Amino acid sequence: MDFVFFGINDQAFFDFTSITHIVSGICIALVLLLLRYEFKWFLIKKNFIIVSLVVTLLWELLEIFGRFVYPMVITLTGKIYLMPLIIFFTADESNINILGDVISNLVGIILILYLFRVYLVVKEKREDKDIPE
Repeated sequence: MDFVFFGINDQAFFDFTSITHIVSGICIALVLLLLRYEFKWFLIKKNFIIVSLVVTLLWELLEIFGRFVYPMVITLTGKIYLMPLIIFFTADESNINILGDVISNLVGIILILYLFRVYLVVKEKREDKDIPE
C-alpha cells in the first residue's frame, strides 16, 4: 500500500473525518479547561495534554475493539442488541489513519491551549491598564 497523506478513504493519513477529530479535540480541551479548578493538576500543561491524549487513545481503542469484535450487547434477558453507534464509528481504518486521527485530536487540543493562553495574556494586560498607579 502506498502512503497517502490526504485522501478520501480510510487508508490515508488524514481524511475528511480528520475534521471531526479536530473538533473532538477542541471539545476535549474545552471540557478539561472547565474542570481545571476542580482538578488542580490540569493547570499543568503537561498533565492537561497527557489526559487529553489518554481520552483520545481510549476512543481509538474503542474503535479498534468495535472493528474486531462484533458489536452487540447481551442483556440480562438474553436478547442481543446491536450497538449502532459503535458500528458507525468502526469503519475499516488503516493503522496510519488511526495515527492521523490521534494527531488531528491533538491539533484541536493544542489550538485551544494556545487560544486560552492568548486570552490569559490579553486579560492580564487589560487588568494592568485598569490598575491606577
